[in-house]
Amino acid sequence: EMLRAHDRFFVCADFDAYLAAQKRAGETWNDVERWTTMSILNTARMGRFSSDRSIREYNRDIWHVDPIDITLDPE
Repeated sequence: EMLRAHDRFFVCADFDAYLAAQKRAGETWNDVERWTTMSILNTARMGRFSSDRSIREYNRDIWHVDPIDITLDPE
């Protein structure tokens, strides 16, 4: 009840939108062909994203640190 009257941090501000999005996701999930198509297109359209690339860019552009090579001993 406190959040409804005094939501200082807007915890519930977009709750209706969240519920609507969850409903749409559930409806799409139930349409196997549509879900599959959307999943494949999402993967195909993600372009050059890679966590390795993102970390390299953060190192270079934000943190300004040089990478170091680490050699692991084979067991």
